[in-house]
Amino acid sequence: MDMSFGKSFGFSLLTFMGLNFLFIIISAAVNNTLNQIFSVITVQPLSIILYLFVPIVYLPGNVITNLVSNFSSLNIANLLTNLGYLIAPLVGSLIAGNSSDNKGEAFGGWFLTAIVSMVALLVLFFIASPSEITLIGTIIGGVVNGLFYSCFALLIYRESFY
Repeated sequence: MDMSFGKSFGFSLLTFMGLNFLFIIISAAVNNTLNQIFSVITVQPLSIILYLFVPIVYLPGNVITNLVSNFSSLNIANLLTNLGYLIAPLVGSLIAGNSSDNKGEAFGGWFLTAIVSMVALLVLFFIASPSEITLIGTIIGGVVNGLFYSCFALLIYRESFY
């Protein structure tokens, strides 16, 4: 295992977290709840984990369905949030595929990002002691998003012939 896998994983994780937080901030600014977001982070510092990794819970089909319903009702804040839930993993997986040296690293870089995001949310949920359905939904969302978006990482991977 060389440094390309670490580069693929690291870049995709940073891109995923950064875009998640960016879309949440933009959505809160449009919805005029930006002060509330930072108040929650101040009072409950572990909530930053939720803001950084929450799109990994939502299945791509559900996000697309929510996008269509929010687009038809012109709910801009929810539209931006759901757009972030779709764009952040997609761009993260494309970065993973672009920064890898072979197909296994392209697939594994994004899949590990999805698993790390899922585990971070599971740790947060274990602390908050939710129901089993929340834990199972988080695990299913992490694995499905990992497999689904890893295919995009495989598609963007470019083979070098030198």
